[in-house]
Amino acid sequence: MINSPLGRTARVAAIAVLSLPAAARSDAALSSALEAMRAPLATMAQLKTQSRIPAQVQVKVPTAPAGAWKKIIDKLRHDGVKGGDKEFFTQSLTGVGGNPKANHGITVFLNGRLAVVGVELSIEQSTLKSGTIRTEFWEILATASGTAAQAIYKERVDVPGDEPTMSVPVVVNLADPRAKARFDEMIDYWSAR
Repeated sequence: MINSPLGRTARVAAIAVLSLPAAARSDAALSSALEAMRAPLATMAQLKTQSRIPAQVQVKVPTAPAGAWKKIIDKLRHDGVKGGDKEFFTQSLTGVGGNPKANHGITVFLNGRLAVVGVELSIEQSTLKSGTIRTEFWEILATASGTAAQAIYKERVDVPGDEPTMSVPVVVNLADPRAKARFDEMIDYWSAR
């Protein structure tokens, strides 16, 4: 026995045609019954072509505004301290600012043709509470177009009389509001220079 919706529709259409008096079983009636069978087939074919995997939730990746990003890259190219290794040339800047004060760093990586291949933004911010200094470190790697590609967080705690303890660096999901807040803070800082 066929229990699928298509099979049930076909049976209903066949029964409808066969239950008609012989004189009424004309080509028009048969055509009408066959048309009723085709509609579910067309629907089934359409459903088979559609993806059955639910759409992935789109993560809103932090991205610098185009004007601010261009200003940052131009400043790095003009004022950055040059460096490099075998594969990349670099130009870096550091600064202090923000409220409370934070150490900011930015490095642009350039290939042999001096095209931007990536940017590393960093921020180090310390707070003092009851003699303990807690320092947060954020590094965000961005694409040449200003879109965050990876966020890394670590923390150091300095307790008087003890050795400082450093956490293991953690890759933070770019959808995490902390990653976006830090990225935006870094972009605001460097685009205002």
